[in-house]
Amino acid sequence: MSCASSILRYADIKNKARRLVCKSRLESVEIGSSIGTENNRSDGVNRPWYRVFWVFEVVAILVVVFVLTVPIQDYALREFNKWYSHPSPETLKAFQEKRQEEFRLRLTIADPFGAAALLLAFPLVRFRSKSRKSN
Repeated sequence: MSCASSILRYADIKNKARRLVCKSRLESVEIGSSIGTENNRSDGVNRPWYRVFWVFEVVAILVVVFVLTVPIQDYALREFNKWYSHPSPETLKAFQEKRQEEFRLRLTIADPFGAAALLLAFPLVRFRSKSRKSN
């Protein structure tokens, strides 16, 4: 019987806590509506943090675009100069391999920023402000 009574006590405490949380949420909404302001924390995210996350999202996207479009300066210059001064299939192949290696390196650098941009996109979409419809 002690096990059943402890379960009932736990359920009673849990229900009281749930009612207290609901009551505090209602009071915060009533206070906000009586002042004439909206409750910004009701949607689960703080607006300044939301803006900071947007800045990080834009910066991550810009870094990905920059890294993927701008080549690394002088990465394959030595192979290019060898091919330019002594054109042969071996030097051309070495130059092309070095260019492919540079592209793979740029992809490796861009991967973490792309992943961060993708992971930030989900909460930003979820917590975006809902548009208000006019009558």
